[in-house]
Amino acid sequence: MSEDHAAHVGAAIRRHRTAAGLTQQELAQRAGLSVRSLREIEQGRVGRPRSSSVRGLLDALALPADEGAALLSPSTAARRLRVGVLGPLDVVVNGSNVDLQSVRQRTVLALFALHHGRTVPVDDIIDALWGDQPPRTARNLVQLYVGEVRTLLEPAGHTVRFAGSGYAAELGDQEVDLARFDDLETRARAAWSDGDAEQAARLYADALGFWRGPALVDAGDRLRHHPAAIAAGQRRIAATVAFADAAIALGAGERAIPALRAMCREEPLHEAVHGRLMLALAAADERAAALQVFADLRAVLADELGVEPGAALADIHLRILRNGRPVTGAAPPDRPARQLPAPPSPFVGRTGQLAALDQLLTGDLVAVIAGTAGAGKTALAVHWAHRVAEEFPDGQLYLNLRGYDPDTPLNPGDALARLLAGLGVPGETVAATVDERAAQLRTELAGRRVLMLLDNAGTAEQVRPLLPGTAGCAVVVTSRDDLAGLVAERGARRVDLDLLPEAESALLLRRLIGARAEAAPDAVARLARQCAHLPLALRVAAELAAARAESSLADLAGELADHHERLRSLDAGGDPRAAVATVFSWSTRQLAADTARTFRLLGLHPGANIDAYAAAALAGTSPRQARHDLAALGRAHLTQVSDGGRHGMHDLLRAYAMRLSGELDGVRQSVAARGRLLDFYLATAAAAMDTLHPAEAHRRPRVPASPTPMPDLPDAAAALAWLDAERPTLVAVTAHAAAHGFGSHATRLATVLFRYLEGSHFADASIIYRHALAAARHDRDRAAQADALHGLGCFHFKCGHFDLAARYLRTAREHFRHVGDRGGEARALNNLGSVEQWRGRYDAAAELHQRALNRFLDVGDQVGQARALSNLGRTEYRLGRLDAAAGHLRQALALCRTIADAPGEAEALDRLGSVEHQRGHHSRAAEYHLRSLRLHQRNGDRSGEASTMTNLGTVYPELGRHAEAADLLHQAQALYRELGDQDGEGMARNGLGEASRAEGQHAESLRHHTAALALVTMSGARDQQARAHAGLGHAHDALGSAADANLHFRHALALYADLGMPEAEPLRTHVATRRPR
Repeated sequence: MSEDHAAHVGAAIRRHRTAAGLTQQELAQRAGLSVRSLREIEQGRVGRPRSSSVRGLLDALALPADEGAALLSPSTAARRLRVGVLGPLDVVVNGSNVDLQSVRQRTVLALFALHHGRTVPVDDIIDALWGDQPPRTARNLVQLYVGEVRTLLEPAGHTVRFAGSGYAAELGDQEVDLARFDDLETRARAAWSDGDAEQAARLYADALGFWRGPALVDAGDRLRHHPAAIAAGQRRIAATVAFADAAIALGAGERAIPALRAMCREEPLHEAVHGRLMLALAAADERAAALQVFADLRAVLADELGVEPGAALADIHLRILRNGRPVTGAAPPDRPARQLPAPPSPFVGRTGQLAALDQLLTGDLVAVIAGTAGAGKTALAVHWAHRVAEEFPDGQLYLNLRGYDPDTPLNPGDALARLLAGLGVPGETVAATVDERAAQLRTELAGRRVLMLLDNAGTAEQVRPLLPGTAGCAVVVTSRDDLAGLVAERGARRVDLDLLPEAESALLLRRLIGARAEAAPDAVARLARQCAHLPLALRVAAELAAARAESSLADLAGELADHHERLRSLDAGGDPRAAVATVFSWSTRQLAADTARTFRLLGLHPGANIDAYAAAALAGTSPRQARHDLAALGRAHLTQVSDGGRHGMHDLLRAYAMRLSGELDGVRQSVAARGRLLDFYLATAAAAMDTLHPAEAHRRPRVPASPTPMPDLPDAAAALAWLDAERPTLVAVTAHAAAHGFGSHATRLATVLFRYLEGSHFADASIIYRHALAAARHDRDRAAQADALHGLGCFHFKCGHFDLAARYLRTAREHFRHVGDRGGEARALNNLGSVEQWRGRYDAAAELHQRALNRFLDVGDQVGQARALSNLGRTEYRLGRLDAAAGHLRQALALCRTIADAPGEAEALDRLGSVEHQRGHHSRAAEYHLRSLRLHQRNGDRSGEASTMTNLGTVYPELGRHAEAADLLHQAQALYRELGDQDGEGMARNGLGEASRAEGQHAESLRHHTAALALVTMSGARDQQARAHAGLGHAHDALGSAADANLHFRHALALYADLGMPEAEPLRTHVATRRPR
């Protein structure tokens, strides 16, 4: 074995030992070596170690045979050149360490390695060498130093070439440790995204093994703080966090502890890294050590910054105190978000701005595109984002912050909820406060490459909480403001967007208009000047030119110039917005009177887009006329038409339309138009809910009839489709109604939508109920306040915020009692019982459900009686009181059939199936579940459908129908994932694990239960955590891993006993009587 080969093997052994979480003493004992011998082998001090010693170490590390053989093969170490920057600068040429005496040489070579293969601009080299005081001969000196590095590399078969504005060293990816780290980290991220936690953990460990300390730790400040070095360090942090998540998801958090401890020493204030160390220690049953990490960090933060740990870390600390074993790492994302709007076509120019944005690919994290309204900020951002989308394989998020909307700019809390939803975070797991959501977003983005496009930001305050905390992601913000705060605080790159140059304006018009423009260059140039070279105005003018093919471009340009003179009062000293108003005015003058009026009234619509029925209500006309008007506006480029036939408006056009409406229609007509629109949405939403939940119609408030025709909603599928399509608009409508004196519309709309929002639309529910509560308080309407508080309580319950949920529900109950609404009081009690049941307090839950039932009986609310009976049945089932559970559920079933409450009937049948399954009556259980499934499908209740498929998939293995069980459970898993229901997906994965065990596929069972545990521990579903631990115990037992089996059985028994569930006793018997394998 050559010395170079020995050094290569020693480094590999150290890397694999660290990844396995072993100390040198532990590995030496396993391999039968002294600690000193192992230390010298790892450090490459033994020139020719014995092959038997190396083989013993590889065997002790349990490396796969092919990896061990590859390491022992001399060919794998035949690296003629190795450059290391992940720690002190290290250079090996033809097997010999090269000691670079010249600081200049070290700096230039380090820069080449940091960029591994990419061109390093001469200006960057000058900055790294001399900072802001370069000598006059700096460029000549750079040429000299590059030549010296070239001379150094040539014996190893490499050179340095000049490439335009800089130099590039021909370094292979296998010759630079940073390149090898990046390659392994990318592969690890892909494995994690594919759900392969084991492969991800192994690759992350290998990647982190290349780090010997902070990047270029022995270099000067300018090199250590170079953006590429900082970015590499941030990628290391992200990889460490991701490694911990993967290891914890595997139930092997101890594997990540050494890497996390090393990172905590280097980053003593980094809360995400300390949080993962706490999680890993708790997962390894080192609870006291996990709590000490929190105490130590808390003291450091107080001393250094005078602050307390953030909400995310405090939550981990609290859950360790309460449960001993807190949440596991995040589950791998499913389908990456692809939210970018369609790219603008055609797109011309902006080459300098595109080049500036390209810097986001190499160092910068945030770019702010600043420019006047209509300058094409969004078009530039979307065009660039599509161009580089492949660089961000973990997703591209788009969010319109509506910073200049006069009514409803998007607040940071709601923006965070939408971004988290785009990343696949289920609504029920979204944190409650802005700070907590911001921390949650940073955690979700760590270790991923995601592009975020934040459009139309009004202020820096609107953006700050939305920014990632680590490298790897890029953020593009568009704003009319320069957002100087972001530039100063976060080092954001500002990309100023001015008017289009004259030549590019003309080019855009030629491409939009076509052949006519090619033949009239002077008219095109004049038309471009009249549009002030603003892209939005150019596009509107081009559409008008295309529509008036009979007119020459010269005549059109002259007409626009005359019109501009007539509107010169709008011109504020050459303000480009005056030219925009001129073009808009010129374009709208060409419209028919009815179409022009529809255009003006569209400015009053609060949503991002509108359909023909809502436009008809706004204008007080027929849907047919509204479709005609919208089509004409689309052809004139005054609206943008989406695939679904909905029409949106640029914010400048919306503002112009609103101003025209104020001038030409007057306040009375504007108020009447708003009233018609709100009546339409309220009436249509009520009709949709009556179709979906007819038995609950008496619970919903009376609403006015729609002033104009509503869409036909003949069945549940059509009603649900309308609600899903209009949901973003209904959110905006609620806020608009609350802000414009239509408070009762806001409160009634929130109450009407309750059952729909309760399903899974948690972020939108939060916004709607908050605005409804504000409107009710403004109007001093205690009954409406009670409804809004009740909705907020149910929303927080679905999100797992049990303390908040209980607080809102208790306050709602007091309001209901104050106004004498005993039915409302009963609903609050019933949902308080569900909160207690979820907490595992089944006796308290049963008492609350019984009190709710008594009140429902008093007021004659049969829907409430059925739901309370069903909840009582579920509680009794959890406690193992199967006869009582069956009695309650049969009463609920009979009542639901009497009042034609199909959703309630399906729920009761499904729960009866679970009772019969527990009794061992598997055929009867399957029959109940099948009847429930058919009802859910008929009702269009996809959440109920997924739940029943999961339960049926759990019963089928008992009947020997294994293939059908697996198929149902896979369908349920996919549906839960689509709905964003993390608990449901965990239940489906637990079912798949049990089905796999029934067929003797124990490795597959292990995989499913591991994934289930990661999902349900995050959400806090303790019964499903116990089920996952029990399944993992059985799987480990069957695979011969008794120690792991015992650990999981202990956790399962502790959880079942704490919850008072009957599953504890048979599991305890199994553990006591099983034979060791």
